Amino acid sequence: MLKYAAMLIIFFAFAYGGFYFASAEGRKISLCDAVVSLVRYIRQRAEYYRQPPSEIYSSFSNPAAEKSGFADHLKKSGLKSAIICYKDALGFDEFTYSAMIGFASDIGKLPLEEQLASCDYVISLLEAYISGMKAEFPKKQKLYRSLGICIGISIVIILL
Repeated sequence: MLKYAAMLIIFFAFAYGGFYFASAEGRKISLCDAVVSLVRYIRQRAEYYRQPPSEIYSSFSNPAAEKSGFADHLKKSGLKSAIICYKDALGFDEFTYSAMIGFASDIGKLPLEEQLASCDYVISLLEAYISGMKAEFPKKQKLYRSLGICIGISIVIILL
């Protein structure tokens, strides 16, 4: 009886792992959406209020960014440090990552018109990246869930 209980626990552990990785993809999309909101917020605050980056970061709020800790890191260390620290959580490809690092390095140092153009470019780049992630999300979600369940079943069969 104890053997069957242990196998059931093993199955559910792997199934849970599959569901966890599937939800991690959703969290990645939410955090990327939060970064888009941040860049829009930076653009708005720079254009209308001429606020420096430190004031913009301290007043930014987003539920996904707050939950992941990105917003706290942003407020303490700035955008470049937050992007570097949350590279894996954001899941950016190399091109998007280097564009975000360049944007974060230049924010507040460029003339206003160039800064606004830079914000627009980064927003369009991130939106295209996120739309690709959202298109792949159902497939990845199904894959991770199915893989977790299948591995759990396979291990249980091996142990029988």
